[in-house]
Amino acid sequence: MSAASPRLEVRALTCRFADPPAEALAGVSLAADAGELVAVMGESGAGKSTLLRCVNGLVPSLAPAECGGEILLDGAAVLGTPVGALAGRVAMVFQDFEAQLFSTNVRLEVAFGPAQLGVAPDEIERRVADALARVDLAHLVGRDPRALSGGQKQRLAIASILAMAPGVILLDEAATDLDPIGRRELYATLERA
Repeated sequence: MSAASPRLEVRALTCRFADPPAEALAGVSLAADAGELVAVMGESGAGKSTLLRCVNGLVPSLAPAECGGEILLDGAAVLGTPVGALAGRVAMVFQDFEAQLFSTNVRLEVAFGPAQLGVAPDEIERRVADALARVDLAHLVGRDPRALSGGQKQRLAIASILAMAPGVILLDEAATDLDPIGRRELYATLERA
């Protein structure tokens, strides 16, 4: 960790859902510098996904919960900030990454995020080409995402967030549908991101 303020800092984060009543997080703290890879590990139901959803703004904005503590992005408090306001700064590939895919071809899928952020068309095309190359899907640019394998769909979801160029990338169950070679490629891609 550097002496400067971390890119992402979580301080004593608590989260309690009302319906059904459940404490999802109790005093979670972590810090990550820009460029640092951090793995959050724990058993099923331990709150890993809830933690990531708090960081990207889904909780408590879209999934009502009582949250406490602090989440800081580049030193600015963001706990409770709506997901749309964080979209250019934090991007996430969900555990059910296939639910994120909705476009009719690979290029459109990757271009969607930057377009929503107001990125210029020529820059969008550059980002699409770069992101697809980084996940080894450039040869499938015109393919329908529904025709891709599970691992290819997961890499497409990752490419779609890389194209947004966020400061923080969150991956929930990042390597679930990847074979050992795909996992190594994923980790190498993340180290370059």
